[in-house]
Amino acid sequence: WGIHGRENIIEAIKHSCNIYFYNLGLKLGVDKISFWARQFGLDKPTGIDIPSEKKGLIPSRSWKKRYRKGSWRAGDTLNFSIGQGYIEITPLEAIVAISVFANGGYLVTPYLVEKIEEEGFPHQGERKLYLSPENIEIIRKGMIKAVEDEDGTAHFLKKLNLKIAGKTGTAQNPMGKPHGWFVGFFPYGRPRYSICVFLENGGSSFNALVVAYKFLSRLKEENLL
Repeated sequence: WGIHGRENIIEAIKHSCNIYFYNLGLKLGVDKISFWARQFGLDKPTGIDIPSEKKGLIPSRSWKKRYRKGSWRAGDTLNFSIGQGYIEITPLEAIVAISVFANGGYLVTPYLVEKIEEEGFPHQGERKLYLSPENIEIIRKGMIKAVEDEDGTAHFLKKLNLKIAGKTGTAQNPMGKPHGWFVGFFPYGRPRYSICVFLENGGSSFNALVVAYKFLSRLKEENLL
């Protein structure tokens, strides 16, 4: 449609280009996408130390045949490729998954902290995903450009001067207004924090960016970053 023109994967992340990921998804196929989504923990509880945690849903050929009584179609892959269709994830699963690119390839178990003592944090379970450093860096570059470049979808956050790497998302909702997403980590060079904002029926990802901006601004004002 002449909106983005020809894109590579870094530019597609920066622009949140559905067309790129439609084509990439068709090349990869549902089996590979489902496998790696499960590797990132998007189909199971994260193990955080609170009761009644819900888990996400990662569809597959066998899942659709069993629960939807139908065969997997190309259109299902297109939806899956941009996080739509049958897929369901929780904000907590999203932040654990995005943290893999902040910490160099480890899927970690989150936990709640009441206060920080001098001895530091206890180490929780972590699992290495064995992603290549080159692939991790590609995703990181796309995410930092989404914020730092003027045409990035999350450029609104650049004025915080926190070197945030992030990804926006607007999830269509058949029951009402779309949901707004933003996930990210910072500072880019030596990440210390991850963030996820999910606005149910929030209308767009920009509204999620506004929430992230106000939240992080407050933390900066109180010298908590």
